[in-house]
Amino acid sequence: MKHLAEEINYLSLSDTRLLGMHISLEDYVRKIVLTIDLQSHSNEIVQLHFEKVHKYSFYNTNDCELYYIVDYKFIIADNMYYIPLDPVDISGSPNEEDNDYIFAEKVSITYSNIVK
Repeated sequence: MKHLAEEINYLSLSDTRLLGMHISLEDYVRKIVLTIDLQSHSNEIVQLHFEKVHKYSFYNTNDCELYYIVDYKFIIADNMYYIPLDPVDISGSPNEEDNDYIFAEKVSITYSNIVK
């Protein structure tokens, strides 16, 4: 079984499309689910489930669909998971200028096939 970081990096979220984002608060625990189309890599949709979210920031305008993920980084530090979908650089550490990011204590992944 792959380690979570290996699995997310194996997915290669670069050149994929963010289809949706769901943010909720359940029993005082903030959760975010990102739904991503792996269109350029496979016929699958992946959902990244973030729990115990400490901090997040996303910006989008109404004049377009969510967006294509050109680059990203996935970092595990101090028992926290960090993923920006629009990083300033792809270094191995968080950058204050990264965009569209999530800091969370837990992450899991689910897959589903695209039916055409």
